[in-house]
Amino acid sequence: MTNIHPSALIDRSAVLADDVTVDAFAIIGPDCHIGAGCHISSHAVLEKNVRLGERVKVGHHVVLGGDPQDFGYKGERSFVSIGHDTQLREFVTIHRATGEDNTTTVGSNCLLMAYVHAGHNVQIGNDAILANCVQLAGHVSVGDKAVLGGIFTAHQHVRIGEMVIIGGFSGTRMDIPPFMKAASCPAVLYGLNLVGLKRNNVSLASRTALKQAYKALWLSGQPFREAIETVRKTHAEDPYVMKLVGFFHDSKRGVIQPEYRAKRSDHPVLDEPVMA
Repeated sequence: MTNIHPSALIDRSAVLADDVTVDAFAIIGPDCHIGAGCHISSHAVLEKNVRLGERVKVGHHVVLGGDPQDFGYKGERSFVSIGHDTQLREFVTIHRATGEDNTTTVGSNCLLMAYVHAGHNVQIGNDAILANCVQLAGHVSVGDKAVLGGIFTAHQHVRIGEMVIIGGFSGTRMDIPPFMKAASCPAVLYGLNLVGLKRNNVSLASRTALKQAYKALWLSGQPFREAIETVRKTHAEDPYVMKLVGFFHDSKRGVIQPEYRAKRSDHPVLDEPVMA
């Protein structure tokens, strides 16, 4: 049965499924839909238009569904959506999207640790882990199974690929390709996330293809655009390499480079993005 503490405040338009727990002094505002098995901890605030999947755990003092911190927001209806089995720890903040009926989204089975902030229109995939104090500006996207270290920051519109692992105290204003290790501020690449690839059951053949692609892209000495086409032709049958190549072609902010190339004039990171 639904267990609601008498001090909790719940708007009449909110919809709570069976087996929901709402602790003391929590606030659930207008047009919030809470899935079965969710737990809303004390002093959490769901301002409005929040959608929680099943078994979501909302920690103490979490704030979901606040207005976008965006001068372009004009009061239009927008949403926050959280997938099944995701945990939001203490003081997480997630803002609604800018744009009519747009949604800021966190996928299923994610862990957002204390003080994580996801700005308007952020898209976080499934099985992602964001450590304490990760700060994502508006329109940032994070791929499935990405791991972001503590106090990492991302500039607006940055894309972070799937199965990326990023060290703590890092930051970026450029895209971080999938399957990579990255760290520092500004972030640079430190090779493939081989441990993550193995843990996620990526085959030896695909891991080998990714290693060869990495060497071709950043160790061969070819101009970057030519190296991309070489990789595309050589590994056309491997889905992971094709995801990597596709990520470059979709980049609008440019992609970060390995540490040693970041210092070279033909592959600058600080001065201007390297476009695929």
